Amino acid sequence: MYYTYAYLREDKTPYYIGKGEGNRAYVAHKRKNGQDFRPKNKNRILILKKFDLEKEAYTHEKYMISVYGLKINGGLLINLTMGGDGKIKYSTEEREEAYKNKQRERRQKNRDRERELARKRREKNREKRNEVVRKNYWNKREEKLKYAKEYREKNREEINKNKEKKGKNTLINFF
Repeated sequence: MYYTYAYLREDKTPYYIGKGEGNRAYVAHKRKNGQDFRPKNKNRILILKKFDLEKEAYTHEKYMISVYGLKINGGLLINLTMGGDGKIKYSTEEREEAYKNKQRERRQKNRDRERELARKRREKNREKRNEVVRKNYWNKREEKLKYAKEYREKNREEINKNKEKKGKNTLINFF
């Protein structure tokens, strides 16, 4: 009897998908550095599906790995291969390089996002300033017009006398 299994993080997301038979899911899984990455708590080991044929188990393992994706490619799983017979392996250097590239991409994306946010803030501030300038302009203009109107009303007689003195054919009378 063959099966596929998953090792789960504390938040219940998988970090490793494997295929096994017998007690495989519960025995040590060590990398070249000797570190065992199997969960200490057996409740975080999940048997996904059981199969009569090994080929079916491999197919399911490949499928599950493709669903969650390898961490080297931006996914969740620390698997070294895409599953199945395990022929395609990534070296430690390739994994580190892929991780560094992913970090570079993430930093660039963050920089681009910050630049865009800064541009939007500047644009918004510019619009606010322009609105204030427009309001001030129209307020001052209204004040000047109001003052001119008040001045004309107060000094209407004097203005009319000045018009009469200058004569009817002057340019002032046309405005």
